[in-house]
This record gives sequence, structure tokens and C-alpha cells, in this order.
Amino acid sequence: MKGVVLLLTPLLLLAVAEARPVVIGGVLTSPIIETKPLSGSREGLPIWFLPQLGVQTRNDPQDVWLGYGTRSLRYTEPGGWRSSGFALTAPLPAPERYGQGGSLHVALEVLRALGLALGENPQQLDVSVPRPAAAAPTTPTAQVTVQQRTVQERLPEVAMPEPAPPRPTPPTVAVPPVNAPPVKPPVTTTPRPSSPQPSPTQPTPPQPSPAPPQVITPVAPAPPVSPARITGVRSSLAIIRNIQVQRIVIDLSGPATFSAQNERGNVTLFVPGAQVSADALTLESGDILTFTPDERGVTLRLDTHSSRTQVLVLDDPDRIVIDTASSLNASVPPPIKPDALPDGVSLRVLGGLSLLSFDPLRYAPHVATAPTGRALNVAELVRQSGGVAGVNGGYFDPPSGLPVDFVAAGGKLLAGSLERRGTVGFGESGQTLFGFPRPRYILSGEFGSVMVNTITARALPAGLSAFVGDGQTSVGGLGLTTLTLNTAANQVIRADANGSVPATGLISLTFDPARFPQLPRTPGSPLTATLNYQMPDWQGVREGLSAGPMLLQGGQIVLNPQREAFNVLTSVWRPTRQVAYAIYQGQPTLAFLEYGTPETFARALHSAGVQDALRLDSGSSATVFVSGGYLGSGGYLNSVWSRPVPNAIVLVPVGSAAK
Repeated sequence: MKGVVLLLTPLLLLAVAEARPVVIGGVLTSPIIETKPLSGSREGLPIWFLPQLGVQTRNDPQDVWLGYGTRSLRYTEPGGWRSSGFALTAPLPAPERYGQGGSLHVALEVLRALGLALGENPQQLDVSVPRPAAAAPTTPTAQVTVQQRTVQERLPEVAMPEPAPPRPTPPTVAVPPVNAPPVKPPVTTTPRPSSPQPSPTQPTPPQPSPAPPQVITPVAPAPPVSPARITGVRSSLAIIRNIQVQRIVIDLSGPATFSAQNERGNVTLFVPGAQVSADALTLESGDILTFTPDERGVTLRLDTHSSRTQVLVLDDPDRIVIDTASSLNASVPPPIKPDALPDGVSLRVLGGLSLLSFDPLRYAPHVATAPTGRALNVAELVRQSGGVAGVNGGYFDPPSGLPVDFVAAGGKLLAGSLERRGTVGFGESGQTLFGFPRPRYILSGEFGSVMVNTITARALPAGLSAFVGDGQTSVGGLGLTTLTLNTAANQVIRADANGSVPATGLISLTFDPARFPQLPRTPGSPLTATLNYQMPDWQGVREGLSAGPMLLQGGQIVLNPQREAFNVLTSVWRPTRQVAYAIYQGQPTLAFLEYGTPETFARALHSAGVQDALRLDSGSSATVFVSGGYLGSGGYLNSVWSRPVPNAIVLVPVGSAAK
């Protein structure tokens, strides 16, 4: 009887808290997002989805933060929920994960307490069109930069002392100019009239050590005609995943020039001719802003713990803006900064599905690999290749770090193919192919031709094996012959018995001479190794990898686990983080799904209009990285750190050969 109770219990729970599709402002979410049944017969929504409802979030299981309008909630253990901007009238349920290893969810009671208008329709969860949420301020490039822009914003005012009596304007202080890259206008805390926006600039790579003090002069505005007074200070603070961003606005009575110096995060500005009384303000972030006037003008110093700082000159009205950013939790990957993506890169977010697309005239896909038997972080593979973004590649054996299926890079076959899984290939002219090739090395010479059995460094007495040398791994064995080919792979340059260590990038061939008597055994003999995909359209492909399953081809879902020999009962098919290489609107695209099965992923991509997509190694390997970010060290679509991998697909600027 106990067995019957256990079987019925999930059904009883679902009857109480059944999943409902989410409808925002009368429009069904696409792809469809549903509530999930949580403990205590409650319904909940994933935290990653809440920004679509106008909620700011920090998706950290140890420290959850939600903000909506003037209200915010923060959850920590064992403190529970704490409110700001309103008083809690009853305890709220703790966040919880849906399913094993699933996304973190919060109950609908939490969202109602936060002020969201949620309907009571039993068939669907109706959400009123969300109020504009306070947008996070933008953050810096590698050093303090200066740029003039026309932007309007409203921030809470910080009380300022009355300025000192006017003084004669001293001569403008001359400082050495430094070219500063153009920067996008920062995001403000309230909607504002649109104004011309500059093209995004490619972010500066992160600096390995703090930069030396740097003096910067603004390009504009012109020197003031009369002394400018500092009339007020406004500030705002926001948290985006694990990044705290702050904006400080210093209002001026008129245009002014200034110089800026950055010293290990602390920023000092000198505004010649400005007027204000001496004061020190403690901001919401805990940073201290100090004003020190003298006969020359005013020195402003911001003592901050932020990792990045940027200074902007804005007019209409005249003001100086300081933006800062810092990481609150290094155990969480920093997010992508959507308004600071490299030129030619765009991000589209559809619920839990994110599509990071690249202009094919600017970027080309390449396969990047770690040294044999090693695994590296995707960000490191991207940087080593000179790329701007990347996604992890195919399946591999974690203990050995070796791929378990086809990998080709630089025109050479690095790992043999299972000859049944979905594959993506890249040609020399930039074309991308999706299919099911059977890549092998074909050896040809005066004897005719013969097909290589596999790619491995291990001795294989019964077959003919190939291996691309790394200068460290030994190949061959007792009683076997190993031939090493030249860089063009058309002539034997070395013949060894009982094994050898081929040089980096050179193809070696190992065999039992009694089984393959037709193969040459002396240096100088002609012998050509050709990569043959056994599919006519693929013969120009120089790089690629296999993973699977294939999700879409030609705009249609083609998911077929039986064809690719996937066991849907194993962990490879479990609901988890999903990644894919795709073609969306004719552009190379890195796709990321926060949580779901391969079927869920395929449907979401199809609904978004993706043409072709190959699922890559997902779950604990799933990583999508792009350069830039709030701290200049890059950002991630995945909100959980992933494990290092032996290969990745990276997007490299056209004309810059992948390293």
C-alpha cells in the first residue's frame, strides 16, 4: 500500500499547483514560460525569467535579491527574506530549485509582496505590463575615460552645501591629452527622450595589474566663460547578477573643463574655476565623495572599492557623471553587458533562451583546441585564438581530457569520428555546414590508397592509426613502424621502429609492417594524407567537430536520438543548461537555454526562427563567453561556472587568422 501512496503523491501535488503558462500584458510568452509546482502546494517562477516582468535580480542561491520599483526583497540563510521600501506582513517561502540541479525559483507570494500584479486565472498566469524598472547604470572601459554626451536622467538627490562666494576664474590647467574611445551614454534610472546613440565600441581587454595613474582631458565642452558652481549630487545603485553598478551625477551651473586621475580604483577630478564648499558625502554604496575647494577650483575625490571606473562629461544640463562597477561574488560568472558588446555582435533574449549573433562579414567561426589531454576555460580558448566570443565544443572524457568524437582544426584531423553524430564544419571561405559526415584520413602513394582506421597515440597493432603531434606525446610501440610526414603531409621525413615523439603539428602514421606491406618505410618516400569526409559537399571543410543531437536543419526540427545512437534515459538527455552552435537570420549564433531537455531546446530555437542548430556538450560544460562585460574581463550567458573543456567554437575577426 505504501507503494501506491508514493505513486499518487506527485499527482496530488500537481492537482493543487499545476503549471500555468505566463501571459504578459495579454501576450503569451514565446517560447512558452510556465509556472512550476513548488513545495507546500505553491507555484513559482524561475529567477532568470523575472527581468522580463520588470524585476531586477541577483540569482545567487546564498544571497537572492529582487527589486521592483521602490520595493526590494533580499533572501539569505538563515535570515530569510528582508524587505526594503515596504513592510512584510507575513513570512514568505524560501527560494527553491525546481528539479534536481534545476533553476532557482521563487513563489508567486514573493512576487505579489514585491508589488507585481498577478492574475487569478486558473488556466494561465496573467501579469500586467510591468512598470519600467530602474535600469542599471553602465560601467567603464579599462581606464578612466571621458566623453561628452547629451543625456537626461533623474536620480535621488544628495544634500549639498551652499557654494562659497564666487572667485575670479583662474587660467585653465593644461594636462597632456589622452585619446579616449567613444562610450555609449549610460543607462539612466527613468525613461527619457531618445537621443542619438553612438555605435558601441569594442571593450578593452582586462588588465593583469592596476594601471598607473593617468591624466585625461575631455574633448569637450569648451572652457567656461564664467565659474561653474557645483549645485548638487545625485546617485543610484543597482545589482546585475553579481555586479554592483553605481552612477554618481555631479550637477553644474554651466560648462566646465576638468582633468581626471585614476589611482587603484580611487578617482580624483580637478575642476578649474568651480565653486563649492568643502564637504564629504557617504554614498549608498559606502563610497566617499569628497569636495576640496581652493583658489584654483575644486578637487573631487571618490574613494571607492570598485574594480572599474568611468567618467563622462554630459550637457543639457551640464554635469559630470562617474560610473563604477565591482563584483560582489566571484563564485558567480559575471553577466554579459548588452550595451557594450563588440561591434557587429547582437544579443536577443527570449525568456530563458539567449541568442548571441555575429555579423558574418566581421567574424568567422573557428575550432580552438587545448593541448592534447588538457582542458581550458572557454574564455582562455577564445583569448588564445584572438577571438571575441566562444562556446564549448563536443563531448570528451573528463579523466583524460580527450575528445570522444570528431575534431578537426587547421585542416588536420585531431580526433576520430564515431560516424553517426551531428557535426558542424567550417570551410576556408567561411561557409558553415551541418550534417553527418564520416571523416577519415586517406593515404595515397605509388602503392595506391588506403584508409586510416582511427586517430590515436596508443599502439594499435591490428590497425593503421594516425596522430597529429604535440611535441610531447609518444606514439608507436614494439614491433610497429611510425612514419612522420612533412608539414605539407605529402612526404615521409622520418621512419622509426618501436615508437617516436612527433613534432607539433606533424602527422604521424603507425602500423604493423607485416599487415601493411604496401606502405613506404624510408624517409623521402612520397606519401600523402588527405582528410576525406566521404560526403561531396564537405571536401572543402578544414575545421569542425561532432556533438549532437542535431536540433534543426533548414528551419525544421530534425531531432532523432535513435539515428545518432543517444540513450534518452541517460544523463546526456536530462533537463539542464543547453548550448548550441546555430545559424539565425543568416548569422553565426551561439545559443543558450537556461534549463530544459534537447526537445525543449529544439522547440525554443524553432519558435525563435533559427535555421540550423547543433547541440553541443551541455550541462556542466555549457559556457557562452563574450569579451567586454561590466569589469572588462568578459561576460557569460551561463549563470553558473562551467568546467574546463578540450575544445570550443570561437568567433574570430575576419582577416585575423585563428592562432
